[in-house]
Amino acid sequence: MVLIHNKKDGFNRWYDPIYELINKTDSVLELGCGNTNFLKKLKSKGCEVEGVDYYQINPKDGINVSKVDFEKCVLPYKDNSFDVVVTSETIEHLINPYPMLREAKRVLKPNGRLIIGTHNQTNIYCRLFFLFGKINGTFNVSKIYDLTDDYYEFRGHFRVYSKKLLNKTVMRTGFIPYKDHSWFALGDYVTKLPYFLTNLFSNHLLIEYKKE
Repeated sequence: MVLIHNKKDGFNRWYDPIYELINKTDSVLELGCGNTNFLKKLKSKGCEVEGVDYYQINPKDGINVSKVDFEKCVLPYKDNSFDVVVTSETIEHLINPYPMLREAKRVLKPNGRLIIGTHNQTNIYCRLFFLFGKINGTFNVSKIYDLTDDYYEFRGHFRVYSKKLLNKTVMRTGFIPYKDHSWFALGDYVTKLPYFLTNLFSNHLLIEYKKE
């Protein structure tokens, strides 16, 4: 087990591990870009960046952001457009992740990488919650704000992922697992785990995929 970062130093556990995987010459699309802070950081690194989000985001600092329904997901980009597609803290919010994953594959260049970050709901801590009849706070399907025939808005996590299930889901759309960067956080410390401990102990799954 190797210490990689201390959160007291300003380390962002969700995005800084991804930042370190991206080269300054990469063109990057973020699916679920939110406030675009991560894209701004990548742009300052030298990357060409684009963003997509479920909600309308006002573009800032020259970053282009498109509004897309990820459940249907038709991305406004040509085939083979990006070196890297990133989606962090997004896939667990989707009832049907396959349209987004298929579109990610379409817009990636032949040697491009898909980087996915999401919660590991089968780590030992979540299992202990279930053992005592409780649900971990990261798994919440109850926060549905509006549901009509043609429109829905949600905040909850609708899918539960383990490392095996995430890989199986992504591989169905023509990707193969490339590298595992999953991590464990305790207090202010974020640690990368050995491969064989990932599924049982990692708080967060962070996996790179390549096109078949």
